[in-house]
Amino acid sequence: MTKLVHINKIEFIRSSELSGLIRVTNSSCRIPSDVNFTEINEIVNLVGVKMEDESQKGETVYTTTVTFQTKRKNVVRWKRIAFRLTSIDGNQFLVGTGSRPYPVVKENNTFPEKPGDSTLKTVTITWRSLLPMLYIVK
Repeated sequence: MTKLVHINKIEFIRSSELSGLIRVTNSSCRIPSDVNFTEINEIVNLVGVKMEDESQKGETVYTTTVTFQTKRKNVVRWKRIAFRLTSIDGNQFLVGTGSRPYPVVKENNTFPEKPGDSTLKTVTITWRSLLPMLYIVK
């Protein structure tokens, strides 16, 4: 039986602040307790996450894609940022680490031509790495 994971909170931190990150396994990590993430507010609905993997030159490369919508229309400069995702049941996941490759962020900020179209900004985070999205061990 599959357990559903619904992400309802997303936070960010400068990757350089994750220098004390400890990888416990290939798919989990421990974050020092003294790091401070900043919550991304005004998210509409849930955060979508998709993980894919493919074999390239004998190595598995993971692509983690995170998508969410927000009411905030301001443009944000996302450079060298990692993201912490929190599920409804309290489990946490890390997208990005303290080093390269960094997640790439794309914003789709629409100003609709029809009154019934959505005015929400869509943010897509893509992280291609030899690591999957990491489960955060407490």
